[in-house]
Amino acid sequence: RGQAAHFKVTSTTGHVYTTDFPPEYQRWDRTDPLTLFDAPVIKKEANEKTRLPKHLASEARGCHHVVLWLDCDREGENICFEVLES
Repeated sequence: RGQAAHFKVTSTTGHVYTTDFPPEYQRWDRTDPLTLFDAPVIKKEANEKTRLPKHLASEARGCHHVVLWLDCDREGENICFEVLES
């Protein structure tokens, strides 16, 4: 109380990350759907041009608290976890 506070505000444009199957599982006409339950999943930046994970990490450097304000639905909750992972 009575102390100065420094705030940083930034935003995301949708998801930070996306997931997909490796190339050998991409051919739906040659892939048995049952194999997808055990297939590896690749996680990558949703939009590499924005370099959003690097930006979020840079903005978070030195911060003691994070307040997230996203849509109050499951997708918004997922984006919150993606932001925290960055």
